Amino acid sequence: MLSIDIDTTELRRKIAASRVAIEHDMMRAVNSASATYVERAKQGEFKDKSGDLRRSISYTLIGWQRGGFWNKVTTGVPYALFVEEPTKPHWIYPKAGYNAPTGSLMPGQTRRGRGAGPHEHVVGRGHALRWVDGSGEHFASRVYHPGTAGFHFMLHAGDWARIRLIQELHGNFISLHSVWTH
Repeated sequence: MLSIDIDTTELRRKIAASRVAIEHDMMRAVNSASATYVERAKQGEFKDKSGDLRRSISYTLIGWQRGGFWNKVTTGVPYALFVEEPTKPHWIYPKAGYNAPTGSLMPGQTRRGRGAGPHEHVVGRGHALRWVDGSGEHFASRVYHPGTAGFHFMLHAGDWARIRLIQELHGNFISLHSVWTH
């Protein structure tokens, strides 16, 4: 009779080490994809006069949840959605001249301008809109905004991040590779 004993101690050790290695490689891949997401979003083709929108784009580590490793990419300015998504055509009214109830104002928006400035002297304490362009200074009781197409800078950045994640997961399981080659 022939009897063969197989020692699976090393196999069991490598299988146990593989889980840790896979988790490490997944964290590295998600962090790399998140960094790509932020970098590409900041390169979006939108206008950012103050630079606040670009500076506010960042990611935070969420960690392990529901069997996956998660990060969250966000913007820190309230108007980012209006840059990302299309807006419908709409009328723009002066704050005080519109007589809008306080409940209809956006968070942080006031009915009147505060402090010294053009709203105090030039635009009649919020009863007119004022702007300056190449043809001079203009006033209006309301203006029509035609809406915007939306830049989808976060959506496009997400596409780049997805590509980066797939690249990382397909070719760079460095920690896992080291478990099985040593």
